[in-house]
Amino acid sequence: NKNMGLHMPAREFRVACRSWLGLTSRVEAKAMLKPGIAMYGRHHAIQECLLSLCRSAGVPAKREILIDNSGQRPADVFLSNFFQGQPVAADVTVSHPSQAPPNPSDGAAPTLSASERAALLKSDVKNRKYKTQCDARGVAFMPVVVCSFGGWLPDGEELVHELANRSASRSGRDVATTKAQFWERLSIALWRGNARQLLHCLW
Repeated sequence: NKNMGLHMPAREFRVACRSWLGLTSRVEAKAMLKPGIAMYGRHHAIQECLLSLCRSAGVPAKREILIDNSGQRPADVFLSNFFQGQPVAADVTVSHPSQAPPNPSDGAAPTLSASERAALLKSDVKNRKYKTQCDARGVAFMPVVVCSFGGWLPDGEELVHELANRSASRSGRDVATTKAQFWERLSIALWRGNARQLLHCLW
């Protein structure tokens, strides 16, 4: 359904399916981690999808605004009045299981998957970079970490669920259906981004 953002061209669909099924070569696996225009395209696709979900929910949102004079932009999506009136700076980043740090020998962390460890590492990096800056301005900083295979950390899930709840309340649609459609749109945005990155790097 193109109008709902649920569409993949045939070439992208084939590439995405091969990646999802683990039928990629070592060269293709490296291409998923290669920085550059294609990687930013995947990030921007998720950012644009979140902005679209905000519009559906009637939530005012802007992209990549400055919150002080540092020149840094911690908000890929800035929600000016969201959680109990507090503004939120949502910073999107995509992780990959191969970026996971080694399991420590103690604590609960060894029970986590490589995907979870990689996502948590990305979240920690973002918090160290931006959280203090946002706290000083009374802005809640939220790393929105997405695994390249589709998993989300709880903060990002909470954001999407809240947007879906507001959208359903605003439109009178069923909440469960709205949530399912929101996740479908985000999933298509991610996997189209994955496919484009592979196509860009390999062909």
